[in-house]
Amino acid sequence: MFGFTTLLFISMLYLSDFDRSMEALRQAHHHLLAAGFMLANAPVLIYAKVWKNMLYISDVSLSYRTSLKVVLANTFVNNLTPFGNIGGEAAATLYISKLTDRKKSQIFSAVFSASIINFTPLIVLGLTGGVLLGYISLEQILAGLTIIALVYLALVYGSKIGFSDPLPVRVEKFLSETASELSKLKGRKKEVGFLLLLTHVAALSSIASVHAIGFSLGYSLSIPLLVVAVPLARIGNYAPTPGGSIAYEATLTGILTYLFPVPLQSAVLITAIYRAITYYTGIAAGYIGVSMLEFEGENLFNGDPGET
Repeated sequence: MFGFTTLLFISMLYLSDFDRSMEALRQAHHHLLAAGFMLANAPVLIYAKVWKNMLYISDVSLSYRTSLKVVLANTFVNNLTPFGNIGGEAAATLYISKLTDRKKSQIFSAVFSASIINFTPLIVLGLTGGVLLGYISLEQILAGLTIIALVYLALVYGSKIGFSDPLPVRVEKFLSETASELSKLKGRKKEVGFLLLLTHVAALSSIASVHAIGFSLGYSLSIPLLVVAVPLARIGNYAPTPGGSIAYEATLTGILTYLFPVPLQSAVLITAIYRAITYYTGIAAGYIGVSMLEFEGENLFNGDPGET
């Protein structure tokens, strides 16, 4: 499946006038491409900090280096499983639970919280940009929040007010333990607020990366419009392909051609470069992270305390 989507990705680039794309790439300002690479991957360092701190709040102590390896491994799994950004959290929960001998619900609450914190800026920036540009109304946002609140209340309080419990006992127990762990965040509001600030910086870094890539090819992409474009493109990340492949590229390409005066061929090239320095770099770096975690785990379970 991964090979097939990669082939489709290369085909998309080829069909968009491959020779012109390669010529544009050769003439690009490569120092700006290097800047785009660093800006696109800097968020991983921030996400590792968020994971480390959220695990610590749940009384799970990991070093920053181990946290970074887990985040890289999480990225690796997400990029290879369908519906990107879902499978990695489950894998990370299982691994950390085994590594630290803690309950899965305790680990999951921290991992889930960290994922929400890391994803929040994309939602905030995307909705803010959508409202300012008139694509989204405040009424639509309120309606969405109301639906989410009603679903939450139904799951938590449904059985207490006479409705049949829609969840199996084992799942309900797991969610109850998870909610108990999440309640620890109430006393750490300042720390959570600081982590949210860091993740907003990470989101802006990703947006700036697309701007740098476009600028290297001679296109000055408006950053306020990119604040809308980049978060919206993440919707394609949840397609049933490895890491949202093809769907993400098609979504970002379409948004770039719609919001900016950029021809299709250039939009495809910008998307291809951004995807190469994030998705495929994430797979390579993530594989290294997985390998290091496996080695670390073997040392730990053989009696060597190792780094953690």
